[in-house]
Amino acid sequence: SAEALEAALRSAVGLGSMDRKAAAKTIEAVAKKCSLSTPQTKALWDALAVRDPDAPPVTDKKGNAEPDADLRDGENVPLPSEPLVFEADPSARLATLPYRTVVEDYVAAEVLPYVADAWVDHDKTKIAYEVPLTRHFYKYVPPRPLAEIDAEIKTLEAEIQRLLAEVTA
Repeated sequence: SAEALEAALRSAVGLGSMDRKAAAKTIEAVAKKCSLSTPQTKALWDALAVRDPDAPPVTDKKGNAEPDADLRDGENVPLPSEPLVFEADPSARLATLPYRTVVEDYVAAEVLPYVADAWVDHDKTKIAYEVPLTRHFYKYVPPRPLAEIDAEIKTLEAEIQRLLAEVTA
C-alpha cells in the first residue's frame, strides 16, 4: 500500500551515499517490505537516485562499468574500404577485425580526447547508410529582388488600408 511505502521510505530519510551497495541495502529492503515488483523497484531507484558526476562509476557484480543510457550517443563512422556483398544479417561482418578496428580507431581519435571513459558496445553497433538528399537533389532558387518584395508589401498595405476604410466607414 502507499502508506506502507511512505512509512518505509521515511525510515530512509537522510540516507546519502555514493556507494551503490550501501544504498541498495536500504532500497531493496524497502522494496521487499512493500512487496514491490521489479519495475516498481526500478521506479523507486529512479525516483531516489540523484546523478552525481563526481561519484565513482557504477559497476555490475563483475566490476564492469554499467552504461548510463542518458549519456549514450551515436556516431557515424566511415566503413572500411573493402568490397561488399549484400547480407541480410551483417552482424558477422561487424565482428570482423577490419570493422572493429575502424570503429576503435575512430573512437580513439574522435571521442576519447573529449570523453576519456567512453567505450563501444559492439553488440549494439549497426550498419546504416546516410543518403544526403539535400546534397543530391536540392536546387538553389535565389530569392526575389528586394525591390520586388518591397513593392508587393506596399501594395498589400494599401489593400489592407482600403479594406479597413470600408469596414470603419
